[in-house]
Amino acid sequence: MRQLDSEVLRESGYQVDTAENGLVALHSLNTDHYDLLIIEEEMPMVTGLELVKKLRSNDMMLPVIMVLGTMPARETNPNSWPQIQAILLKPYTVAELSRTVREVLRAVGSGASYQFALPSNWQSPVCSRWVTALKM
Repeated sequence: MRQLDSEVLRESGYQVDTAENGLVALHSLNTDHYDLLIIEEEMPMVTGLELVKKLRSNDMMLPVIMVLGTMPARETNPNSWPQIQAILLKPYTVAELSRTVREVLRAVGSGASYQFALPSNWQSPVCSRWVTALKM
């Protein structure tokens, strides 16, 4: 998926770097400048959530799109999640990926705060409550 997503984004005109695990991503984020982070929650070494928490604790306010493979089994404490701009739930389409990236970057570029919205492939009320809890 990482390879396919990066290929799609490159074809859309974006410069893309990839990392095979959370530690490699953290190193890259500490040494280079990025405009957006698309991160998988379920990564080896350092999870996506742990990585974003580390970035936020170091005052790195890089916009983040979090990719989730599954919905959490229970409601989550909103204070346990760092600020993220969008969520993509697998499986997502190329159009959903492209639209989310475009909207987050457009909002950041205009100085507006990105309006966090439910991913288009979530319909259940439980999911809506869970995502509402993530809004910071």
